[in-house]
Amino acid sequence: MNAYAYFFLSCVTAAALFFLGDFWDWNYPFFLRNYFMDVLCMPIVFGIIHYSLRMPVPHFKLTLSMMIVLTTMYSIYFEVILPPLSPRYTFDWWDILAYTLGAGISFAVQQYSFQNQKISKK
Repeated sequence: MNAYAYFFLSCVTAAALFFLGDFWDWNYPFFLRNYFMDVLCMPIVFGIIHYSLRMPVPHFKLTLSMMIVLTTMYSIYFEVILPPLSPRYTFDWWDILAYTLGAGISFAVQQYSFQNQKISKK
């Protein structure tokens, strides 16, 4: 398994533990309670896309432009379109920053993982 796979599984595990703690009414600090899942959102989405498309296309890799477009689409959908339609959603610049942070970390881990994969195959 490469570093990206470990990163993806770590994000999914962290999200599951966060939901479990929420179920048990753990009192999380403000930023963790409000933005942790937003940071994990894009790495999990990218991981699902990455591994589902690697089955038919073994050397598939998400490009920076794909990640920027997906992050922008998620930001627009969850922070601009949904807030007027549902009281559950609110516009927040910090959420957009958290999506962007998660996407940036995901891109960096993917780049590191693929560079190491190329080196080990030589």
